[in-house]
Amino acid sequence: MAALNAGKTVIDYVKNGTTIRVYNVGREVTVFSNGVEILTTRNALLLEEKGCKPVYYFPRKDVADGVLVPTEHRTVCQYKGNANYYDLSVGGKVFENSVWQYSDSYDDFTVLRDYVAFYDSAVERIEFS
Repeated sequence: MAALNAGKTVIDYVKNGTTIRVYNVGREVTVFSNGVEILTTRNALLLEEKGCKPVYYFPRKDVADGVLVPTEHRTVCQYKGNANYYDLSVGGKVFENSVWQYSDSYDDFTVLRDYVAFYDSAVERIEFS
């Protein structure tokens, strides 16, 4: 997923040599997986973290009903917090643990709590309008 030029900064986190910035995308974004539109939103965020590729985050409420299946998988990011995972089930295919959400984020990243992100392997394409 190539990064779009970002809009207004939401988070500007710089601590201990780590820089993480979150921007409002500011355009309508539609995400497709396995030939199916799984979300359209005007509220996408773009997270840029020093040393990592950019990641889009999307409001959980804008994801199509029934495509996210909670799993027991959990991870911890030392900067953003505790992430829970979902399988993405779409068009007869299941992408295991391919969606994450920092629903238990640290205080600096509360804006991400109601947002999800997708591994590239689960997303066919992202369109901007």
